[in-house]
Amino acid sequence: MKNIIERKLPLNTIYTLTDKKYISLLDGMGCTCDNCGKMIANIATVSNGERSYNIGFDCLDTILLNNCILSDMDIVEYQSYKAGLSKIMKFIKHLKDVLKNCQSVTGLKFESQTYESDWYTFYYLHNGRTESRDNSNVKIKGINFDILVKVVSDYFKTLTIINPA
Repeated sequence: MKNIIERKLPLNTIYTLTDKKYISLLDGMGCTCDNCGKMIANIATVSNGERSYNIGFDCLDTILLNNCILSDMDIVEYQSYKAGLSKIMKFIKHLKDVLKNCQSVTGLKFESQTYESDWYTFYYLHNGRTESRDNSNVKIKGINFDILVKVVSDYFKTLTIINPA
């Protein structure tokens, strides 16, 4: 069981989760946790109503374990997001390889999800276009579509990401 250790953020405060994202440490990005000071790539932004803090998922776990439940996300939703992030990162690694080998790709267009599925269809957009017939699928079981698109958008800042939602 994880130890509950109070660091810079007081554990007797209720925090609201306002954002969650991944920023690669390999590419010289990321930031330090406002709670423990360690370098983090998986970043949860929480707010106490007065100020926002960027903290790592381990520190977020500590806050959750201390029963200061975040008001915008329950534990099950958070654990689902955390578990799925590694699957999304495998997809991002695949996209990096594609982009390295195909310089004309300037964006991705995701297809609307009209039913529950583990498959997500997307199109590679070439040379600034917004339509393409060059499509592919990714199978990421149990991942929320909006989270997938958000993480991909955060990771590939220079690509145009079109989300039908």
